[in-house]
Amino acid sequence: MQHRGRAFQPWLLSLTLVSLALAFSACQSVRAPAPTPTPDGAALYAKMCALCHGKQGEGYAAPKATALNNPDFLAAASDEYLFENIARGRPGTRMSAWSAAHDGPLSDAEIRALVRFIRGWQTEPSVKLSEAPLAGDAQRGAALYAQQCAVCHGEQGQGLDTSPAAPQGAPSLNNPVFLETASDGFIRYAIAKGRRGTAMPAFEGTLTQQQIDDLVAFIRSLGTER
Repeated sequence: MQHRGRAFQPWLLSLTLVSLALAFSACQSVRAPAPTPTPDGAALYAKMCALCHGKQGEGYAAPKATALNNPDFLAAASDEYLFENIARGRPGTRMSAWSAAHDGPLSDAEIRALVRFIRGWQTEPSVKLSEAPLAGDAQRGAALYAQQCAVCHGEQGQGLDTSPAAPQGAPSLNNPVFLETASDGFIRYAIAKGRRGTAMPAFEGTLTQQQIDDLVAFIRSLGTER
């Protein structure tokens, strides 16, 4: 019986093999994009931050530029808090917004690299902040603030470049970015524990928890019309 199927065509096999070889060669010639280098947080800090906050984060190279290497600050400040404050800056101060999203020069990756670099100064464990609902009284807090805080932070929380009680100056507490990014627990902890190596004392033991909450309530009120 005569085979009626299609006759084997050697040239067809050869053409198929050539096509596969060309396709493989083309795939090999398409190189994967080079990985984006990880931003250098130390170099960014030296270029962008050291002028005000000091080469080692010691702070106060410029008035009110707080110490970023302070153990009490780093124990309480979350990475998110650091990121947002670098990104958004401090309106009305020398601390500009660094994020490209806020017309600054840095990408999110570069800001995260700065956060990692600053976090490298932390020598004590992070603390779990109390986020109990705020139960303070702003009016009582205003009287306490006038007695205990205004000499450094200004009568309306505007911060002072220098004062007899705080020669290095003290940051503003009425700044909108600070008030939006600092939790009640963060402010409570700062009042209770103070800032070692600065004019900010620890009020734990001097003030009751209620009085600290009253101060927090007053500081919160600085961001609203009173």
